[in-house]
Amino acid sequence: MAGFISELIRAFLSIFVIMDPFGSVPVLLSLTKKYSEHDRNRIVANAVWIASIILLIFMVIGKPLLDFFSITIDSFKIAGGIILLIMGVEIVLDLQFRKEQLEDYKIAVVPLATPLITGPGVLTAAIIVVARYGFLTGILAAALSIIITWIIFLRAGDILKILGKQGTEILSKIMGMVLTAIAVEFILQGIKAVWG
Repeated sequence: MAGFISELIRAFLSIFVIMDPFGSVPVLLSLTKKYSEHDRNRIVANAVWIASIILLIFMVIGKPLLDFFSITIDSFKIAGGIILLIMGVEIVLDLQFRKEQLEDYKIAVVPLATPLITGPGVLTAAIIVVARYGFLTGILAAALSIIITWIIFLRAGDILKILGKQGTEILSKIMGMVLTAIAVEFILQGIKAVWG
């Protein structure tokens, strides 16, 4: 039993640290600043649900699926980086690339569910965790990571109240730049691995 718990903790940390929900909270606030707390929580719930499905699929058939389509994790890094780059530019320059009526759904899917919650790093970690510790331990570790991430995201409203509107705007611009930098790093890592 002690061995199982030890493996579960290691598996959980392998996924949760890469998932980094605390680092995603400012991005969440930036992307949902025009929404009420109720609508933001609904977007978060959708994002967590979608991320859970993506993570489960990858833990069950991730490696065979990638191999079948001849897709590498590095290709995911490039694709995820491009998506994050667009979102970062939107935040920094106050641009609007999305149609308003679909915006909340699209935010839930991209970039919250993927690549922020279940990005290339998390998907890679999930595949490795299953291979190393087994499916049951992997699923439990992933479930714990998702649940804790959901709780952290639901508390984003409290952070918004503490920061205030002006503080949120400033943080939004800063995080837009950070998000853009992360995007560039993702793209560069993918390009180096594929063509390096």
